[in-house]
Amino acid sequence: MLTISLTRYKAGTILPAFVDLLSALPNLQTIEFVHVHSQMASAIGLALRGKSFPSVKTLVLPTCAHELLPRCPNVEDVTCNEDSGGLITTSIQAGHCVNIVKLLGVKLSPVTLKRAYLEICHEL
Repeated sequence: MLTISLTRYKAGTILPAFVDLLSALPNLQTIEFVHVHSQMASAIGLALRGKSFPSVKTLVLPTCAHELLPRCPNVEDVTCNEDSGGLITTSIQAGHCVNIVKLLGVKLSPVTLKRAYLEICHEL
């Protein structure tokens, strides 16, 4: 399990080191962000470009760290611990994570719920 907090301080140095750390842990199953600065989303996305972490099964992350979700294709358990989780659901709807069986902390709008329901019915 890796528990981390990301701030904007020296982000250009810290984010590549963070990605290197993730790459050096091929059996890592759980990543928990206790905090990510809200203006880090784009920088995280750039740092993670082209990376994949298939061993990760559990993610606890704020909405602004949603860029990690598509890089964890085998994630099963996702918890949003800050903000509404809207961008997390966008990643899920884009089909990046098809193994999710547990989703917590996400506030879904009626439109999102209806869309998810129609997609499930269509697959049946």
